[in-house]
Amino acid sequence: MQNLPNAPKPKLHVFVCVNDRTQRRPGMPSCAPSITMETVKQVKYWIMQQGLTHKVLITKTGCLGICPKNGAVLVIYPMQRWVTEIKSADDIVSVIKEELKKLK
Repeated sequence: MQNLPNAPKPKLHVFVCVNDRTQRRPGMPSCAPSITMETVKQVKYWIMQQGLTHKVLITKTGCLGICPKNGAVLVIYPMQRWVTEIKSADDIVSVIKEELKKLK
């Protein structure tokens, strides 16, 4: 195993659940279709447009273990902030902006 000394060290790492169990377990809460892989792509594009790629890393994930009845869930590290009921790319961007303000 080798460490990558020049790897980016973002200030925020945002994990967004895109788990979709609507087909396998109808009626069970699921982060998708509220938040999808395409939604995460939109936020990645916003991060790039804002010049924040060195500060913010976003990763789509499977189930994070918390299934809100409405919307999706995300967690931000290193803050360990959990946010539920995320319903759009704008919601994710809003949370990122809040956390970036706290870093100043």
